[in-house]
Amino acid sequence: MVPNGTSGPQPDPQPYVLTVDDDGPLGDFSPTSGGAPDGADFETSDSIHRVQVEQTVRTIPLLLLFHAAAAMSLQNLAKFQASFLLINVWHGLAGVVGIAFAACFFMWRSGRWQAHPEKVLRGLELLGFLLGLVWAIPVATVVQLSQASSIVPVSGITLAMLGIGVVSLIRVPTGAVVFLCLVSTALAGSLYQTLDSNQYLAVLLCVIYCLVLVGMTLNSHMDFRRRARAEIEVKRQNEVIRLLLNDFERDASDWLWETDSEGRLTYVSPRLADVLKQDAGQLHLRPLRHVLADHATNEEWQKLEHAMAAEVPIANMQIELSLHGRQVFWQMTAHPLRDRFNRCTGYRGVCRDVTATQEAQRRIALAMESSEKANTAKSQFLAVMSHELRTPINAIVGFSELLARDRDGSLAAVSRCEFAETILESSKHLQVLINDLLDVTRIERGAFKLDEQQIDAAELVEVAIKLCREQAEKIGVSIVARLTDGISVDVDVTRMKQVIINLLTNAIKFSARGGIVNIEMQRGSSGRFVLAIKDAGIGISVQDIERVFDPFVQADSGLARRYGGVGLGLPIARRIARLHDGDVTLESTEGAGTTASLILPQRRVMWPQTKTSVDKQVA
Repeated sequence: MVPNGTSGPQPDPQPYVLTVDDDGPLGDFSPTSGGAPDGADFETSDSIHRVQVEQTVRTIPLLLLFHAAAAMSLQNLAKFQASFLLINVWHGLAGVVGIAFAACFFMWRSGRWQAHPEKVLRGLELLGFLLGLVWAIPVATVVQLSQASSIVPVSGITLAMLGIGVVSLIRVPTGAVVFLCLVSTALAGSLYQTLDSNQYLAVLLCVIYCLVLVGMTLNSHMDFRRRARAEIEVKRQNEVIRLLLNDFERDASDWLWETDSEGRLTYVSPRLADVLKQDAGQLHLRPLRHVLADHATNEEWQKLEHAMAAEVPIANMQIELSLHGRQVFWQMTAHPLRDRFNRCTGYRGVCRDVTATQEAQRRIALAMESSEKANTAKSQFLAVMSHELRTPINAIVGFSELLARDRDGSLAAVSRCEFAETILESSKHLQVLINDLLDVTRIERGAFKLDEQQIDAAELVEVAIKLCREQAEKIGVSIVARLTDGISVDVDVTRMKQVIINLLTNAIKFSARGGIVNIEMQRGSSGRFVLAIKDAGIGISVQDIERVFDPFVQADSGLARRYGGVGLGLPIARRIARLHDGDVTLESTEGAGTTASLILPQRRVMWPQTKTSVDKQVA
């Protein structure tokens, strides 16, 4: 199980020292309010002192109980042999020592002395010395004054008190050893002086007993210190891991999760609760399905469920979710947990928000697509422009050379005039191509400025029709215009005329000989102005309608196409219309013709009060 962490800003790590509760022999760690001025060694010593005091304080009630009972028994055994003053003095000293031990017990338990464990430990060592004096006095005097029959019970009580005292003071080795030495020395001396025989044997037994208890005390203390230091290090490492985990969960975009065998969340990082905008406690023991399935698509969730049902590792599985009104992408990695019987007991894994990565990959894909389109457009531009520019330039150069060679005037005047007209026509065509290129460049750079003024829409269309008349006459196309007088539009006259000419030229170019191009003014929705130009030409396929608005693109592409042009007429027309907050749209049926619509917003149009229409036909 991963330890619980906390999200949000964390305080600076504090030193961790050993405190004791009822959970184990060495207690547990908790942060202290103060620092460790002398480093880790002081911190470790302070922790050990705290445990020594705590475990000693636990045994004080037993020590006091036996101390009182043994004192009363000893008093009863010696009351006829010892002097009244000696018994009372000893009784008073025993009471003072007992009260001192009781004070240590209550002051430590109340928490008043827990901030100074080393000082309390020194006090317990002093009390061990005083306890030794209290029991050394009666053993040294009372035994000598008692009858022979009282020696055995008095010695038994003394030895029992030695054992209880050592057990109680075993975590205070200095106090325990001093207590043992004082009482054992007094007992050995009294037995040597009192017994009529076997004095040396009694002294030897006392010494052996004392040495055994001293050895047990010192050995126990050294073993305790080794275990305490090892446990302190383990606890410290656990705290470091916990703090590192907290920092990871706070700063990283990943979060950890763990489920039991039934798919219920037994652990989840607080960060996930923040992402889901739920309380972390509400996620505990909730099935993972209930937490995520409502946000993920069924297909992706089923993949995750199938992997967990098959008890196989989950490697970088990506799930798309809808959270708080936006789409996010998570990448999940996990592995099954197994017990010693190889049974799956759940899953533990990490989840990462890869929305930014997905967005970056999407932008890269769009950039690559745009780059490919730009590269294709460049290639198409070079192919088309090299063909379209070469044609007028070749004509200009060729006929200019013919005129230059006629130095003797052998060419007929008619031929010379035709050559000059061809050169002029090719020059104008080249000028149109160059102007279109410059217009596209200026529009793309945002350097295209409008010079707006009001003009009658019918007059503007008539001017465009007159400029396209010659082209229509050459291929035998009729232009029929249904115009409405009195409609004023607020536009850049030159640029709007260019738009209408581009649309009308396209309609004428793609119409069959003898065909008709219809022009009609319409009032669209919300008072918009619509100029519809309809032909019955070859039409455009559905997939090419939007594509033809890209520069240098024609539905009939390739160098062998039947219709000339560089594919800039419609792109320029749409861009100029959009600069006027309008648009140019196409409706077409392949093989049946196309309707091009110039749309201007209502704020640029003034409609007449009465409608006057006139049909005008140009053959």
